[in-house]
Amino acid sequence: MSVYHPITPDQFRSVWNARYPEVPPLSWQLKWHLDERWARIHSLPQSKRYADTPEEMAEILFRQNTIISELVEDASSIWVISCRWPKSFSDLPAGKLEAVSTHSDDDYTFRIFAWSAIWTWGSQDTILKLIADEKMQAIIMCNDCLIAPYDGGMDVILADSRTAGEFKAAYREWLPTDSDGF
Repeated sequence: MSVYHPITPDQFRSVWNARYPEVPPLSWQLKWHLDERWARIHSLPQSKRYADTPEEMAEILFRQNTIISELVEDASSIWVISCRWPKSFSDLPAGKLEAVSTHSDDDYTFRIFAWSAIWTWGSQDTILKLIADEKMQAIIMCNDCLIAPYDGGMDVILADSRTAGEFKAAYREWLPTDSDGF
């Protein structure tokens, strides 16, 4: 189990605005704002979206832990940024979290929360399972990338377009089969 520590609004604004000033901290928005640095990985073979068996969930966790471990050094600090998580997720310091930001979309204002954790293989499996089951949304932020798991895979924003191209080549077996990258 991972230990989570709240991020303050000032910390969040300082770091996020320095790295991604024009990008809302919403996982489903990243690909539209940073498309030249974007790669998408599917979590199951043949681009299947949801796990129906424990073996398929194990494959999702294997692929997602593999990708995150490729991008984040073991025992490094990560930030987890979310606007949605289940009330039953008691691992979060929910009583200690305050919104670090808000973002208004057409009809809704999202309250953004952030906390830090230490990355090791499997340390975020609870969160990854919740995301795979559509019960949570989150972005994992590390030094030079954003990782946004979703219910079917993960969007990855890399340092630059060259790095994104190398990443896609290395994980071509896990890329979407559609020509538009979805």
